[in-house]
Amino acid sequence: MRAHGPLLPAIVLCLYLGSLALSDGRAQAPKADGPRSYQGLSAALALGEKEARAGEPMEVTITLTSNADTHRLFNPFFNGLLEQPGRLVIRDRDGKVVNRLLDFREGSRRTPHESDHVRLPGGGFVGAKVRVYPSRKALGGDLPPGHYTMQLILYGSLLGLGGKDDAKEIVLSEPVAFRISK
Repeated sequence: MRAHGPLLPAIVLCLYLGSLALSDGRAQAPKADGPRSYQGLSAALALGEKEARAGEPMEVTITLTSNADTHRLFNPFFNGLLEQPGRLVIRDRDGKVVNRLLDFREGSRRTPHESDHVRLPGGGFVGAKVRVYPSRKALGGDLPPGHYTMQLILYGSLLGLGGKDDAKEIVLSEPVAFRISK
């Protein structure tokens, strides 16, 4: 039998704990959150190369910009001897977090000083270049070759919000696509 007229995707209705949900039958992969700013403070991420060899470092440029307000930033240059104000999150094609970079694992630390804070005026920017190993996982082998995204997540500690707000995600960069090769 031949159908005449437009073909519409099947609509699936699901009843879940008394609520109604609509689905078009296609599974949606989890996505990274899009960019987010905080009181005019935003972040950008740029990769030196869009491809990294497994186990090799990659140069990443982090830029923090204030479009209006002045902000007092803690460790915007990502000095490894201090608490990191953010993390680089690596996601696979399905949007699943497969690696976190800039986490403290071991080694020396030092006490923060006043010079570890930078005043960022409205309309200004500050940046840092860091070398990271996107394919190396902390507790295991390397990530397999494939396509990934990297996103910068900044926490309240960047602004010295204090208490539980220090761990709150406040700024997210746009995810940047890259590839790991053999």
